[in-house]
Amino acid sequence: MISIFLAEELERATTDIPDTYFLQYFCDSRRDECNTGVAILRGLLFQLLQLQPKLIDYILPRFEVEKSSLFTLETLWKIFEAMICDAMLSTVYCILDGLDECEESPLLVLLKKLEALFSRDLSSAHCLKLLVVTRDHPEFISEILSNFQCIHLDTHASKEVDFDVRHFIKVKVDDLSAKKNYPSSIRIVADQLTKYTWSEVEEALKNHFPPGLEELYARMLLQIRMDRRKTAAKILLWVTMTFRPLSLLELSTAIDIVVEPSASFSREEVMRDKVSHYGYFLTVTNDKVRLIHRSAKDYLLRKTPDLNAKFEFFRLKEEVGNSEIAQKCFDYLQNGALIGDKVDLASNSLHLKAFPLLSYAVLYWQHHANSLARSEYVVNPLHPFYNEKSQTFKSWLGTYWVAIGKEEPPNLFTPLHLASWFGILSLAENILSKKGLFETQKLSFIFKNWGGINKRDSYGRTALWAAASQGHESLVRLLLENGAEINLTGELERGSRVTALFCAAARGHIAVLQLLLKKGGNVHDESETLGYFRGTALVWAVGKGDKDVALLLIENKANWQAKCEFDGLTLTMLMMAAIGGNEAIVQLLLRKGAKIDEEIEIRSGFSATALSVAIEARNRAIVQVLLENGADIDRATELKHGSKVTALYSAASNGNEDMVRLLLQKGADAEAGIQNNGPFQKTALIAAALNGHEAVVQLLLKNEANIRANINRKVAPGTVALFVAARAQNEAAVQLLLRNGVDINTTMEVGDRLRVTALYVAATTGDEATAQILLKNGADIEAKIKLGSMFEGPAVWAPSFTGQEAVLDFLLKAAKKLQLRKKRM
Repeated sequence: MISIFLAEELERATTDIPDTYFLQYFCDSRRDECNTGVAILRGLLFQLLQLQPKLIDYILPRFEVEKSSLFTLETLWKIFEAMICDAMLSTVYCILDGLDECEESPLLVLLKKLEALFSRDLSSAHCLKLLVVTRDHPEFISEILSNFQCIHLDTHASKEVDFDVRHFIKVKVDDLSAKKNYPSSIRIVADQLTKYTWSEVEEALKNHFPPGLEELYARMLLQIRMDRRKTAAKILLWVTMTFRPLSLLELSTAIDIVVEPSASFSREEVMRDKVSHYGYFLTVTNDKVRLIHRSAKDYLLRKTPDLNAKFEFFRLKEEVGNSEIAQKCFDYLQNGALIGDKVDLASNSLHLKAFPLLSYAVLYWQHHANSLARSEYVVNPLHPFYNEKSQTFKSWLGTYWVAIGKEEPPNLFTPLHLASWFGILSLAENILSKKGLFETQKLSFIFKNWGGINKRDSYGRTALWAAASQGHESLVRLLLENGAEINLTGELERGSRVTALFCAAARGHIAVLQLLLKKGGNVHDESETLGYFRGTALVWAVGKGDKDVALLLIENKANWQAKCEFDGLTLTMLMMAAIGGNEAIVQLLLRKGAKIDEEIEIRSGFSATALSVAIEARNRAIVQVLLENGADIDRATELKHGSKVTALYSAASNGNEDMVRLLLQKGADAEAGIQNNGPFQKTALIAAALNGHEAVVQLLLKNEANIRANINRKVAPGTVALFVAARAQNEAAVQLLLRNGVDINTTMEVGDRLRVTALYVAATTGDEATAQILLKNGADIEAKIKLGSMFEGPAVWAPSFTGQEAVLDFLLKAAKKLQLRKKRM
């Protein structure tokens, strides 16, 4: 409520302030898809693009390079950081509400990035003003946010806060009273309350109202009738510990509610009625059952045992809850729900109606099973489910793989693959143990039939590969201890084959990577992935911007001088780091001795340096780092046909105002342009004008760009911005330059033989429209031009030399009108 109030006020306050914007994001425990770091950043980026569409320039270059990895938290953060540093934004206010309702792991990453954003030396470079509204749970939230100004909404802590909270409540109560048209009797009660002192009211509240959330939840549980508590505990277990909210029908199946066919009410209606027995602890929205708030889940899963047996009865122990749900789902799969072939969970509604819990059981039983003890029957490898000929196992595997939509289900997928893929350590231990809890000889025989520890599925993946790809450290350690081969390759995606080490590095699984390196994983192995990348694990980590992985690989002798092929380009490690946008990795490579101005042919006819690549990727922070470390700001890189361009030219040509400003501040030569074997040089100003980038044109003009470059050479008129625009018949560019103060009657002199004007250029190319624009803006039709010994006189006759009769006729008429006006004067 407070966040909504603040959001309304800030949005109203920023509406009429130029280049000032307001963003907001509200996490919601009832919508899991909204409660991740990726979801938050995508929401903020979407709002920024709506408010300032030009910021799309920070996304498109990255999308062309990073494809599907664009939507990782790391990449989205780099885009967000670049946007809030853009000069076109003056101030961006942002409210983040309910961060305590997010998934803990991505939330920790996001908060650390926000902490770094506001605490580092470059904090003045961005325009973000951030307000976070959250509980102090998990603990790391308060630890990280304690470095910033905090307001604790405890009315005892501050008179100012006390006054603000009271004012807020009064305003909202008045609004509610007006909207609901409450009767005067309620006002009378309110008036009566004012006759009591605060201490009297406070004392009454202490005795009759719970002081905090935990006490409130405890009281709500105590209000459940004794004969309903056993069912309530079961419902609360499922609602709290499932990975997604269950529907009323799913929940009724999970807790075994039976309704006779002859009954006049449905299972959903019975379930809804049972949920209503538990007060406000549970809510039903769109038939999905949820806890009232994330804090209710924290209360039920509290670690500290309760001395009060009534409260302890409802406290949930994760290992017990996971065991109950895993067993229920595991048994459900084998009780007729998966008879026959795989089931399409997205479309087979009749089958799902008959087996309501099937979808959840298929997708999540294995996740609940990864914390089970070895003695549980669910992880007994001799269970019929795991039999090589088990139709239920094959049906489950096919149904699961189709549901996640990644690829065709793998063949030759053994129970050890399953344990490794989903991190079910107890199942893997039971399979591999020489002294297991089950029939060791029988199990050993079966395991050999499965193909042993290095058995590959139809995608070439071993159990070790699967465990490493998913980041299951304990599984990787167990498999290595039992002789798993470390350097076998498996298919990552779309035919790409990589080692377990490469996969662990690509996905940032540091602990797994350390294990593989310790056991002799090959850091020099080159892999071809996704059809557009070929290189080592280090190159991938550098391009992704994963400093920790890159540093670990370098410390283990990975070749930081290696080159890679990326989307048809050949790039150095430093170039990959520049694309990835991680300053720390760039600094690391420079410390290791990477050549900052190394220029290589990235594709046929094109060369680049790390600086030119960083500018193309619009990575301002990386450009600054490279320049501060001595990168040659005016070094020209090669285009086709022998032409060379500077960093400034490239930025101006693409309309990158922010980068042009930075390069000019750092001393870039504004007069430098395309260097080629032709008769003229095309400057950054000319490129910006021809491409219609007015803001860049203004910047260059303010920085005294030489509009009349190279006038001492016998060159074509294209060397002057206005002349080039006229020669190219680019009316928009001509108007842009004139609008920004370029002298329309500038004459270009080449030696002592040629002297021409922009009007002459337009006239000789037959461009009547541009000639009209020039005349309308004050071009002197009588200005003298000189064409060596051939002609010297007014520009009006210029079209006659190139046979442009229509333009000649137009100019003669204009000249005649001019003469008539002069006579009248």
